[in-house]
Amino acid sequence: MQHSGMSHRAIGQLVRVLSLDFKNEIIIFTHIGDSWMTESDPNGWETYSELPTQRFQHQYFDDTNLIKNMIFDLDVPTIGAIPGPGFHWDSAMLSDVTICSDDTWMEVPHAHGGLVPGDGMGLMAQHFLGTKRGNYYMMTTRQFTAQQMLDWGMVSEVVPKDKVMERAWEIARLWKTMPYENRTIMSNLAKRPLKKLLVDDLKLHTVSEQYGSLLRIAAGEMGDTHAGQQDEKYISQTNDWRYCHDWMQQPPTRESWAGFRTKPFEWFKEVEAGKEVNPFDPNKKVSPIARRRRTDFPFLCTADRRQCAASGPGQTYFKELFPMAKTIITAALTGAVTPAGYHIPETPEQIVQAAYECWQLGAAVVHIHTRAADGKGAMNTQAFREIVEGIRAHKDCDVIINCTSSGASRSIPPPTRSAFCTT
Repeated sequence: MQHSGMSHRAIGQLVRVLSLDFKNEIIIFTHIGDSWMTESDPNGWETYSELPTQRFQHQYFDDTNLIKNMIFDLDVPTIGAIPGPGFHWDSAMLSDVTICSDDTWMEVPHAHGGLVPGDGMGLMAQHFLGTKRGNYYMMTTRQFTAQQMLDWGMVSEVVPKDKVMERAWEIARLWKTMPYENRTIMSNLAKRPLKKLLVDDLKLHTVSEQYGSLLRIAAGEMGDTHAGQQDEKYISQTNDWRYCHDWMQQPPTRESWAGFRTKPFEWFKEVEAGKEVNPFDPNKKVSPIARRRRTDFPFLCTADRRQCAASGPGQTYFKELFPMAKTIITAALTGAVTPAGYHIPETPEQIVQAAYECWQLGAAVVHIHTRAADGKGAMNTQAFREIVEGIRAHKDCDVIINCTSSGASRSIPPPTRSAFCTT
């Protein structure tokens, strides 16, 4: 999942839904791929920025619920599993136990962009690192490494790269040997210190960030990289740069702070010219988990920051952990009216590949729309045929294909619409 206003709202809602399903006995929060969240959706803030109501709802409700719901809604044991560098690490650090890879480094990045660090990460830095150290890392945006996070009490264990989920599942299996009632009560004791912290200070922090943003908007200083406060849409390039260079792990100076407004964008031009490599490129494929028998993993009860899917060693042990939790996952690949600027499959070949990869990750159904040559939604019988035949060409793939005729074609009568995808 990418950083956006939508994801801020969605994570709080996701946690609320997870808490209402009593089949979720132990929850692992992780992220597919080699890193935690690094990207920001450049279009994902537009529907949450209109003054006054939308911005108020985003910063007053969503920023609070994103943090609060992790502690006050979830009554079962939680594990944060961090596979590598990234930001907005709240759900992992708010878990009862947190594991990270040995190449992880993170930070509280807000002040670099002129933003008040009030969304909960600064508060957690003060809590986990101690007041003075937390203030220093919050107010200077200096990065902390995996070993430092372990030494200072921010994470529970540091494990080798690619062993994070394996270790998370091992701890989950350990907890599973306890009686359900007792491990749930134990988890509530684990959450108590954070409950007291959030009651005292969370709303003050989130409202402070909102107040600072509104001041910059009123002063006309919310905008590009040279503005008093950077717009959220510029975060991706700066994130990718700061996780490729250890510059921010050094003691910060005025020069290094000024460089943060220029160096990421200079580096990104080198990437676009092919002179540098961006390992966090959002277009880079994420290797799917090796396919196993469908009965081995009806669904992994993991709230993943990008998507919920079957994952790693958990596939083998799932029936032991959650024998009754059977869920059908539907992957909506493209959408009929998705606006320009999103990285979605559009051609039949791209949709076929995306469908197969989603099936490999655990999807039982793929929801198919077709697109015209200009990328806009369109009803195209030949495209539907190519997509279905392309998916079925993968002989091992038994995914259910849902060819849909809704969305952009609502003006066409239903019988005519259905003909496009049934002919």
